[in-house]
Amino acid sequence: QTLLILEDEYAEALDWNPISKELTQGMQRYGVPVIYGKFQGSPERFRTADGMIYHLDELEDQRRGILLLLFTDGKVFHRPQTGFALESLARWPKLAWIELDSQKFREKTYQKFGDESVSLASKNKIPIYPGTSEGLIQAVEKFTTEQGKSKEAFSQEKHFISQADAKYDAW
Repeated sequence: QTLLILEDEYAEALDWNPISKELTQGMQRYGVPVIYGKFQGSPERFRTADGMIYHLDELEDQRRGILLLLFTDGKVFHRPQTGFALESLARWPKLAWIELDSQKFREKTYQKFGDESVSLASKNKIPIYPGTSEGLIQAVEKFTTEQGKSKEAFSQEKHFISQADAKYDAW
């Protein structure tokens, strides 16, 4: 299995939350195949450290063997040009939204104020986890221990993925 880490270059939280880079470095040290890319606007097109530009659809036939972790604060998905990006991403069988602004989870502001970014992910049935070490563990465990369950099964069961704050449905 390959780990695809896509980092939202416009996410302000990257200034104080370097968890995506730390995860990449740690997994590479353990010999896990990692593709680390940064995107601007839409994760459907991303750039790797060597400067190469890739499109997610180039990995289409390999996606069952790829765990895609999307590190973002979600603000880029409110732009008109990224309208269908989440719908396209939602087709990936092993996808997790890692919310870089984990303050939202601690304060549960996404529930109080109906955070639009989290709402978009939830509407597209994309599981959301806080950008913390605990959140990453929960995300990875979900896809390594419950591979037999689809996202639709979780949605129909109203099943909470984590025992902490990261829920399949943000509501």
